[in-house]
Amino acid sequence: MHSCIRSSKFATQIEWNGIKTGLTPSKCFGKLSLKRHRYPLNIKSSSNKFKYALVTSRVFEVNSADTGDKMAEKTRKSFKLIMMRHAESVPPGSGPRDHDRPITKEGEKGAQFCANELKSLGWLPGLILCSDSVRTKETVNAMAAEEPAFKSTDTHFLSSLYTISALDGLTRSHLQEQVLELVDESTLCVMCVGHNRGWEEAVSDFCGSEIELQTGNAALLESKGASWKDVFSQESWKLLQVIRHKTN
Repeated sequence: MHSCIRSSKFATQIEWNGIKTGLTPSKCFGKLSLKRHRYPLNIKSSSNKFKYALVTSRVFEVNSADTGDKMAEKTRKSFKLIMMRHAESVPPGSGPRDHDRPITKEGEKGAQFCANELKSLGWLPGLILCSDSVRTKETVNAMAAEEPAFKSTDTHFLSSLYTISALDGLTRSHLQEQVLELVDESTLCVMCVGHNRGWEEAVSDFCGSEIELQTGNAALLESKGASWKDVFSQESWKLLQVIRHKTN
């Protein structure tokens, strides 16, 4: 880890591997462990009249866990994960096989409500992973009909999301694998649309407490890290809220 000091007329700033830290000697030198080098320091000054005699013939290497933490914090981003259960659908045994059950009119309203809430909160996803069942597809379509931004979202309908939701303890790991395979690292918000019991189980596992998801509910989870792989390696995400349609 190498730092250099760039000085101006009014302040001297520490740079860490070419990244400006925003730290000045007056703020942090007393907290840092400094190692002196024999090489001269390259100082760039905006004023020819300004001289910093204390460092004109020295280079300092900053060996500080505190400064390392500050640098790591600068690279951390906020990643958002929306875990949504499909909208209300016709009950089992009402005619179609389970995979083909459509959503109801009330379910359509609930999906539209959720789309509006996500937009108002600034949680429009850049990637949607959705079970290929009729009710999950219709949920996403209803959201797109209400909020045009969903129409242009990169959306994948995956049969595995329908199957995995019925298997104990496997939904979270499978979702993580699918997101990592399909997400662009510039995408900071992902929505997964699926079924219970897997979705409730995965959300509870992500945030470390038992969460109930009724039809049309969407849990908003957030974690900070350097990448999706980084945040998925963390034990717990923060549950910010659960969007619930007023009829739930």
